[in-house]
Order: sequence, then structure tokens, then C-alpha cells
Amino acid sequence: MTALDAKLAIDVDIAADHPAFAGHFPGTPVLPGVLLAALVLEAVRGSPAHAARLGSTVQIDQLKFLAPVGPGASLRINLWLQGRGVAFDIQQAATAVARGVLSAGAAT
Repeated sequence: MTALDAKLAIDVDIAADHPAFAGHFPGTPVLPGVLLAALVLEAVRGSPAHAARLGSTVQIDQLKFLAPVGPGASLRINLWLQGRGVAFDIQQAATAVARGVLSAGAAT
């Protein structure tokens, strides 16, 4: 694994008409946190180095939502290997909107 494999940044645009905004919350639409977590997992699965670190079962060790994400947002998901897991943060311009750590979960 090279140093480039260990760090990864992925840009994601959130459509203004994404169906998750309907009803969450009326008048002030906010992207549900579970969708932010799903974007991180999708980014991990798209990177062989990060996916190999976590295996087929992923556990969320830490997840903190720091700022709301609205319709039309442009996000950057940053992933890096940390200890036995993968750390991440999600940025919207200069604002951190979420951060956390994933690890390999127990197979069920």
C-alpha cells in the first residue's frame, strides 16, 4: 500500500431534489445523518485499501454530526487509515459537517 492509498478524498454533490429532503424537515430541509454515514461507507467500499482494512462487516466506532447539510450541498469525504480502522471527516467548503471512525465488525 502506498501513501496515496492510505488517504483519499471524494467529492459528492447532493441533489437539491434528493427524496430524503421531503419531510426532513419541512421548511428547513436537512439531509438525514444516516445518508451521510451511507456516503462514507460507499466511499470506503470504492477504495481497495480502505475496504480491505474493514472487511465485509463494518462497525461505526464514532460518529459525530457537526453541522446540517442542505439541498444542493457539495461535500468532500476524506478517508484515512487510522490504527486498525478508517477515520473520516465530511467537509462542506471550510465547514466540518461530520467525522468519525470505522472498524472491522464481528461477522454475524
